[in-house]
Amino acid sequence: MSFYTLIIVTLLCPSDAGFKNLLVNSSIPPSGSSVSSDTPNITLTFRDQIALSVQNISIYQAKDDGNSILRQGFSAKSGFCTIVSSNDSAVTCQIFKSTFNQPGATYDVVVDNDFVMSKSLNQPLTGVTKGNWVYYGGMHFTNSNVLLLVEYRLLTVILYLLASTDTEGKYTGKASLPTIYKKCASTTD
Repeated sequence: MSFYTLIIVTLLCPSDAGFKNLLVNSSIPPSGSSVSSDTPNITLTFRDQIALSVQNISIYQAKDDGNSILRQGFSAKSGFCTIVSSNDSAVTCQIFKSTFNQPGATYDVVVDNDFVMSKSLNQPLTGVTKGNWVYYGGMHFTNSNVLLLVEYRLLTVILYLLASTDTEGKYTGKASLPTIYKKCASTTD
């Protein structure tokens, strides 16, 4: 393979964005992120212009026994989904408050083939299969946010202990926000 062939292949063949579907560019919120009952909608962006078709989008909650529970499902033409973006390349679907309401749960979004179709070719597009568009209920812990949580808790303990001492440094067990602010201000002078 020559250098020029590599460039042409790279330009003409888009890379997979993690959905195991080369036609899908991204999602909002990003796949793998945390969602909650306050998540009003989800968006899937394609690499080409699309139109709504006839099949379904479904959101499942994974269970420990390997099964899953259908949390929300509807067809493309149900009125819950709309084509958005200036170039008609994204579909946004409304989410019920009860769909992502389980903290710590794992949710799979499954898009059936022919949920959307190519606007220019008027042909059905491939969907997204189970396990390729995933969300986590509540805070999904990664190494960085666990460290941040530990640092926050440690800082809280230090501030409490600092505010719970009298002028001689003896522990009194009494702390209040004004005491914390006053002591923090005196340590920065």
